[in-house]
Amino acid sequence: MEITRKIIAYIQKENISIKDLSRRTGVAEDVLSENAVRALNASEFLEVCNYLKKDPYDFWEDPDQKQE
Repeated sequence: MEITRKIIAYIQKENISIKDLSRRTGVAEDVLSENAVRALNASEFLEVCNYLKKDPYDFWEDPDQKQE
């Protein structure tokens, strides 16, 4: 669920309309809201990244880099 939370935080920070994002990607609004009912699945995640014009790795944190 961590990546979903990062996406939601980015959407809020950039003032992106969840309604518009949902309509254009087909991802349910309740998955993109602050109180997400579940995590994004892989295809939803990629659709959202494509819509946001963001590299999927922008939302992923390498656990090996945390330890440095």
